[in-house]
Amino acid sequence: MKLLVHSIQGPENAVNGVFPIGIASMAAEAGHEVNIFLAGNAVSLMKTEIVENMSAIGVGKLSDYMKVIKDKGIKIHLSTGNCKARGITEDDIKDKNGVMSGPPGLLKLVEEAEKVLSY
Repeated sequence: MKLLVHSIQGPENAVNGVFPIGIASMAAEAGHEVNIFLAGNAVSLMKTEIVENMSAIGVGKLSDYMKVIKDKGIKIHLSTGNCKARGITEDDIKDKNGVMSGPPGLLKLVEEAEKVLSY
């Protein structure tokens, strides 16, 4: 299955922030083709200090899920405007399979996906 996980949930709520990344990671481990698109405050999840320290009770550690995503080569598409507004740079995303994108990129991912999960 071609899956797109779209999230605007950031680090202000650990469960809401980690859960979509966890689902994407688990789907990839199950053999599905996965893309992730982060917008809004979810782009803040790409900051190294957040990746390394964020965990959610009953959900797990963000760093564990990000390792799977990186190892599987899953692209994390990030809203360019939301990144700019929050000070997220190319340096923050380069080692996390991150790519800057915008509404046209999101729409293309939606068209290509068989299923879309939005958080």
